[in-house]
Amino acid sequence: MHQGKIVAHSDGDGQGTSFTVYLPLATDKTTNKTTNDVEPDTTIGINENHQGSHSLEQIQVFLVEDHCDSRDSIELLIEQTGAEVTAVASAREALACLSRTTFHILVSDIAMPGEDGYQLIRQIREREI
Repeated sequence: MHQGKIVAHSDGDGQGTSFTVYLPLATDKTTNKTTNDVEPDTTIGINENHQGSHSLEQIQVFLVEDHCDSRDSIELLIEQTGAEVTAVASAREALACLSRTTFHILVSDIAMPGEDGYQLIRQIREREI
């Protein structure tokens, strides 16, 4: 749905795997849609080696994850790319935080107790209108 792509590469058994994630940076203001063609100069690429990718410095990531250990691990991983992370433990906490937080990217758990990630995303989209 984000019109990005994920590429996985491995040099073979025991060599590890590199995952590269490409996400569009902007939408077309006239159509309010992202382009279907994801070009390297219009995306941010992230991979474990940071080869051929851009840093995520100045990118604000909003992380919503109810499992403490997972949240800490994901936050650390994202921070290693240079992004600034705001991490919360629930959809309720996320919605309360939105009035004082801006972000470029939302990373949300889907299966959370109470309000799930789908409900959170719907409420965030309603606020943007």
